[in-house]
Amino acid sequence: DVMMIEAASLGSQLIGRALEELSAGAVQVFPIKAADLMPTFSGPELGAKMKQLEQTWIKGGFKQSRDELLALGG
Repeated sequence: DVMMIEAASLGSQLIGRALEELSAGAVQVFPIKAADLMPTFSGPELGAKMKQLEQTWIKGGFKQSRDELLALGG
């Protein structure tokens, strides 16, 4: 959404790779649920761990499975 708003405000269009990445990311579903990390993590630590794993997943191109992400520190 941010990329689309930015492009619109600059009067430009999203093309090529940027548009492909947005399309691919828009349909992804993060494979980790809060319950997967409990009771090891709770409260703010749970939220921070979820965010960390989600960022890892995004940077990895949405390729890591639930099990792979949990092995990274879940």
